[in-house]
Formats: sequence, structure tokens, C-alpha cells
Amino acid sequence: MHLKIYGVKISLNYKQLNSYIHQNFSPQLCNPKTHQLIEGHIPIVSWLYPGAIVRHNRIQKNNQCQEPTKYAFVLLFFPVACHYLILSKVITEQIKSQTHPIKYLLVIPDPINLEESAQIRWRLNNTKYENLYVSSLGEAAFSYYAKETTNNFSPQRCQVILYGKLLKDSWLRSPTDCQDFKINKKTIQSYQLAYRNFQPNRLLQTPNGFLVRINLIRDFILNNLINKKQIWNDLWLTLKQKDKYGEIRQQLNYNQKGLFIMIKNSDDITKAHNAFIDVIHQALKIIYAQIYQDNPEAASKRIERENQQLQLKLLDCYKEDTFRHLIAKFLSKAGNLSTLNENRTLVLPIITGKVDWKEARDIALIALSSYPTQATINRERLVFFAFPLLIEDKLYKLAFLLL
Repeated sequence: MHLKIYGVKISLNYKQLNSYIHQNFSPQLCNPKTHQLIEGHIPIVSWLYPGAIVRHNRIQKNNQCQEPTKYAFVLLFFPVACHYLILSKVITEQIKSQTHPIKYLLVIPDPINLEESAQIRWRLNNTKYENLYVSSLGEAAFSYYAKETTNNFSPQRCQVILYGKLLKDSWLRSPTDCQDFKINKKTIQSYQLAYRNFQPNRLLQTPNGFLVRINLIRDFILNNLINKKQIWNDLWLTLKQKDKYGEIRQQLNYNQKGLFIMIKNSDDITKAHNAFIDVIHQALKIIYAQIYQDNPEAASKRIERENQQLQLKLLDCYKEDTFRHLIAKFLSKAGNLSTLNENRTLVLPIITGKVDWKEARDIALIALSSYPTQATINRERLVFFAFPLLIEDKLYKLAFLLL
């Protein structure tokens, strides 16, 4: 198989198909004369065999898994509905661990209707190579249904098994984790919104081949959806403690439009939270307009720098007083805000401390991350920065989505 990355042709090598599937033992299931299922056990050899220690096809003469024929018969259906994916990491960790063995994920649906499951699996055959990489077991489960229509979506269940090598030089791959997932209509619709509007995974060329940059923001939001949390839950904690290489922070900038769409289409966000986000967005719009009017030629870099500085200040808020002071100073810098005046009873409890300040800090971060900065500054869009007070908020949001 060949892929093109920035015009450069790259070859991908795959193991033989019989290393992946679970059907190469089928001739042993039945008596050739009676065509009836034989009794007893038969050897099973397959590269990723669920439910047992995984044996690579190369060592089939020395190691085989024995299964009753009635269980082996069920394995024939695994290629019909199941899906293999690759567990990936952030780019920096991928570079450091290129010599480490790859970890694989097997998605096993619990089919209500085997024919429908087979059709879902068939549609997954069109998945682009880079989208076979995921960053968690949860995303592996939800990506299975990412392209399905949800008008008549019935609740689904699936199991995801993680396979890895316990010894680096071994051919043996063993299940190292297993999780069950329940997927309902509301959650899959929210995930599909992120799947469609966030940046897709990207192939990046390296001197030694290529790497896949996975969308970490999509997985962060999915984790909150699975746990029935708001999409911004623990964003501050994630950026402070889990973003060792700054890649999540960087990807927030790449996914501004997707975050904006997620916020405006979420049924779980309260009126108060939405109003607070609108206040921050209007304040940013006014501040960015002031920057542009002062020096149009340098506006792009200055706006991006302003955005980064505000994010760093929010990340430095370890105490409630520090956060409250920062928000008050930020809003006063913008001046008169119509969204604040119109929604004072909703927003003031968040600003003044009646609402948990740590949650307010997360909301402020997601609001900052969902507002356009350098990516939206071009000749067609400068009008939104130059004349923000002449444009109604609803029209501005509509124009942002269209552009």
C-alpha cells in the first residue's frame, strides 16, 4: 500500500492477512464426509486471538490454543464484525518509542443484529489509514460507530481489548486491558459532532518514515462524554499535569472551530455557562479589535500572543482570588459588554464565586480555546475584528461557522 504525505510517496507494509483473521482453521471444524461439526478440541492459531494468550502465526508449530469446536465456530464471525485499531501516543512520545512494539486494539461489538453489524464493519473498510490510530480504548469503541446515522440509533454495547508485548523481543502478544462500553444515542451524536468538526488525524513525514498525529482534544472530550461530564471538565488539570510536551495546548489552537461548534450545539450546557462563554467571547472580540485598529499589519501576531498570555495566566491560577482578579481585570479591559448586561443574573454568580471557581476556570479556558485567533485573520475576515461593535453576536457566530 502506498500513501502520499506532502507529495512524497511512502510505502506501508502489512503482515499477511492470515495473521489477522480467525478463519484459517475452518476446514478442521467439520467431518469431511458427514459435513457435521466434529466433537472435541481443535488448535487455533491467529495473530490476535481474543480470549486467550495471543500467538503469532510464525510460531504456530510450537504454540497453539486449543478450543472446543463450538467455540471455534463462533470465531469465524470475528472478521465479519470486529475491528482492529492501533493505540497511539502524542508525537513526542512516538518519536522516543519508535523501536517499541506497537499496541493493538480489538473492538468486539455485541451485535443485536449480525447483518447490521456486518454492514457497519463493511463501511469501516473505507477508513483512512491515519484514522486507524486512536489514543484510548474509549475512542476505539466510539470510532466504530462514528459514521453511522443516529436517527434510529439503538443503544449499543461493545468490548475493547488491548494487546501488547510483555517482553520486547517476544513474538507473544497478550491482552493487557479490557473494557466494556455502553453507547447511547446522545453520546454518539456528541462524539460524531467532534469527529466531523475537529481536525482529523494527520500523517507526518519523518526521516525514518512517518508518524500519525492523533487528535487529543477529541479524545479528551469523549472521555468527559463517557463519564457524563461537561466537555470542559478537568481541562486545567489536563493541561497542567498531563500535557508534558505541550501538544494538547497546541491542538486547542488547531480545533478552535470544532470547539465552537461543540459548545453551540451541546444540549448539556446550561444557560448560565453559555452566557459566561458568550461574555468571554465578546470581550475577546473587542480586545482583538482594539489590537487590530492600533496596528493592522502586526495584528495577527499580537492577537495570538494576547491569547497565549491569557491562557498562561489562567493556567497559573492556583487560588480562587487569583482567578477572580484575572477575570475581573480581563472583562474591565474590554469595557462595556452587552452580553454581560443582558445576562447579569446568570453570569455574576460564576464571576463572583457562588459557582465553583475551578469549574469557572475550566469554562474560561474552553471559551478562550474556542474563539478564533490567528487562523481566522485574513482579508475576508478582518471586518469582524475591525468593526466588532457593528455586528450582532448572532450574525458574527453564523459568519464564523460559514467561514
